[in-house]
Amino acid sequence: MKFSLKTSVLLLATLFAVSCKKDSPIIKNVENPAVNAALGKQIAMAFYQSGNSGLKNVSENGVKAVSARGPIIMDYQNTCGQIEKSNINTSNIFGDTTRTVTGNRVFTYLCDGYYHNSWNIDAYRLQDTVTTTETGTGFKNIYNTSIDYHVKSLTAYYSQLEIEGATTSDSYKSKVINGVVSEYNKISISYNWKKVAAQRPAPGQNPVYLAGEIEFTVLVFDKKGNEVNNTQPTSSSSGYMQPWANNTMRVYFNIPGSPGKTKAYQVDMKTGEVTELNFQQY
Repeated sequence: MKFSLKTSVLLLATLFAVSCKKDSPIIKNVENPAVNAALGKQIAMAFYQSGNSGLKNVSENGVKAVSARGPIIMDYQNTCGQIEKSNINTSNIFGDTTRTVTGNRVFTYLCDGYYHNSWNIDAYRLQDTVTTTETGTGFKNIYNTSIDYHVKSLTAYYSQLEIEGATTSDSYKSKVINGVVSEYNKISISYNWKKVAAQRPAPGQNPVYLAGEIEFTVLVFDKKGNEVNNTQPTSSSSGYMQPWANNTMRVYFNIPGSPGKTKAYQVDMKTGEVTELNFQQY
């Protein structure tokens, strides 16, 4: 099976726009309310865009919807439990930037979806890791993405899916002077997908998330000078997301020291528009 970066890189990595510029802006403390709104949008949109790739490119993931004179068999060319492995290791030069991409992918065909028997391929598990390293004069950037999720069909015709699993991503951008890191910014984000239901899209359309919850944790490291060896995060955020009406996603940030209280934003998944919610609204 051809190794596909469409799922690997887009899943969460879309949160971190890859730039070859040495002077890429450093993201500041997420405790700033304005940045929280932007971060809420990034978290929701990255999740949405990555899901679009995973659900719209099912055939590339190895699960093919095939009509078989009755109920749809998701794939008749493979057997339940069959595992396919692949890897990638490439290096290219773009201007003053050398970009290296390495990764490993494990795809497992499963039969524990809608039919839940031993012959209908109606689910799969994807385990994927990708590391992208960019180096050049005065900078070094490293992007890591890890995926481990389980996708099941909820209907006979594969029109609805359920996704569970965990995904993580790190974005590290640094400035280098005489071979020594003088400043760096690192963002580490993790998602925990909890029974996320989605409507599988028609060709050319985007999926609509219907239910479930996605927990997230964000760690920000903003270090300069003598602080570059300090491994403690500059700031952190955590919370959860829930699909909402009219193709929107609500993003809830936990408020430290105030159990049960959150700061919430509603993100339009089509336009990216963000609305801050008052606690009284929910």
